[in-house]
Amino acid sequence: MSSEQNKAVVRRAFDEPWRGRLGVVDELVTSDYIGHDPALPEPLRGPEDVKDFIATYLVAFPDGRMTITMQLADGDLMDVEPTGREVTVTGLTISRLEDGKISEEFRSWDFYGMLRQVEGASARVRA
Repeated sequence: MSSEQNKAVVRRAFDEPWRGRLGVVDELVTSDYIGHDPALPEPLRGPEDVKDFIATYLVAFPDGRMTITMQLADGDLMDVEPTGREVTVTGLTISRLEDGKISEEFRSWDFYGMLRQVEGASARVRA
């Protein structure tokens, strides 16, 4: 697939499931998908883990949206009650694609910055 086609797959994965269309995950990620995220105790494995992960965030942030501010291609809450606060989270995701599907990702999002916003400016992150 071309770089532009790969980018389109990743854009769909960041848009459609986060709008509640979780079924599209089966179309966009491989059955042996692995998702690495330092905020998670174990990697996400397969489409069901991806859907569960997104569903958890959709419960906490039902109006949440992903915005891709920059996209590059090389060619080939956990236990937090809803507060009603709007938050902004920055991060980076590197996706590897095989045959037009996402097979592996490495994420680094400012998870603790998000928690500070949800819990309030004076809250401290607990270890």
